[in-house]
Amino acid sequence: MKTNFYIKDNKLIFEVVLEPMSFDPTSRVRFGMPSLMNEVKKIKLPENTRLGKCLSPTLGLDNYFLERSRGTWVFELKSIEESPAEVLEIKKNKPKKTTKRSKKTKSTRAPRKK
Repeated sequence: MKTNFYIKDNKLIFEVVLEPMSFDPTSRVRFGMPSLMNEVKKIKLPENTRLGKCLSPTLGLDNYFLERSRGTWVFELKSIEESPAEVLEIKKNKPKKTTKRSKKTKSTRAPRKK
């Protein structure tokens, strides 16, 4: 497996090429988003940037199929800006809505005979 990455126009471009599968079935390699994220975590990003969303989601790679043995993913890079202290808005307490409980009225029914 060969991996290559570069940063261009504030985007991280990650390329993966899998070697073709030999006749041995244990040489089959699958490379999907979890594997990709493990590889991306190893990359040292420029200061004050973080990884954004994936702009080109593709199917996972599989060296069993020749057309799916190479792939390119593009991620946007977001800048981490130090935000000023956030001003919290104090909400005015609204009076609670009260409801009156209905009073039980005596029943007009005759009492039961024993």
